Amino acid sequence: MQVFYVLLGWLLALFTPRFVRLIQRPYQKSEIQRSLFLEFSEFRHKLSLLAYRTRERSATINQEFLGWLKPLLVCYGGPNTEKELPEVIEKLSSFPDEELMYVSQQAPGRGIGLKTYSLPFIDAQLPSLSMFPVEFQRRVLDVRTRTNELNQEIEYAWFSLKKSFDMSLDENSRNTVAKNLEEAYNNIGRQSQMLADRITDIISEFPAKGLESEEFRQSNQGSNDDD
Repeated sequence: MQVFYVLLGWLLALFTPRFVRLIQRPYQKSEIQRSLFLEFSEFRHKLSLLAYRTRERSATINQEFLGWLKPLLVCYGGPNTEKELPEVIEKLSSFPDEELMYVSQQAPGRGIGLKTYSLPFIDAQLPSLSMFPVEFQRRVLDVRTRTNELNQEIEYAWFSLKKSFDMSLDENSRNTVAKNLEEAYNNIGRQSQMLADRITDIISEFPAKGLESEEFRQSNQGSNDDD
């Protein structure tokens, strides 16, 4: 009988940690996804503002873009909410595209305070992504890769902006630098909007409870229906 209890104790010591991990795994997976989506939500808000600033700078705001932007502002409830911006967007939505072009030309070519972005939680949880479906892993890593590409474009814009103040440049070189800077700003605007869309797709297709407002889900579904 003593041998039986010894063997039982050995088996419990051997297998109990595995059972505990199996029980904890679904909870851990849920918490990781929730935290990841919270980081995504914050990042998407920053991207939407960046897209807006670049559009404002280039005077290319139109109703199509405002229709894209408004749901993202509505669904965001984080600490970096800009209280006045939704009101501004709502007012702009009442203008036809022809008038929007003139409204958005109030401060053409101004700086927009570019900075690079990081996703620290995703970087820290890369080994944990193996708990998720392969498609989810691929989508998350795609966002990470495209964030790096966006940062490269931002760094190029910094370089071009700094170069534009180089008084040793001749007129042709100065014009080339100015052209490169405008192209960089336009690329940053396109990439930020596309990256925000990819985040929206992940959040919509792999939902984590409680992170999206009902109003946003309805808006997003309406957009998908139109496609």
